[in-house]
Amino acid sequence: LWLDIFKLSLQWHRPLKAVLAYALALRSGGRGLN
Repeated sequence: LWLDIFKLSLQWHRPLKAVLAYALALRSGGRGLN
């Protein structure tokens, strides 16, 4: 059970970080990221 949760969290980790980075980019007006 915990291994399945761990695998699921790994699958969602990168997309969630991408969404957070996108939201931060929108808030900062696109500046500060690359």
